[in-house]
Amino acid sequence: MAIMHPLRPRMGRRMTLCIATSIWIVGFAFSFPNLIFFTTFVQEFPNGDNRVVCYAEWPDGSTNESYHEYM
Repeated sequence: MAIMHPLRPRMGRRMTLCIATSIWIVGFAFSFPNLIFFTTFVQEFPNGDNRVVCYAEWPDGSTNESYHEYM
């Protein structure tokens, strides 16, 4: 705002907090499916190494055929 409109009055504290809160709420809403549908599993290798793999378990099918993942 200061760069685009340097002479306009600044936003108030309340408006700034509302915008910041709105950004956090939208970000949480977009990331919420990751919290629900993503899971991890430990893959063990013959040489004794372990690797943790994070992947999606969508309710409508596997990862490559899921409409939910496409959306």
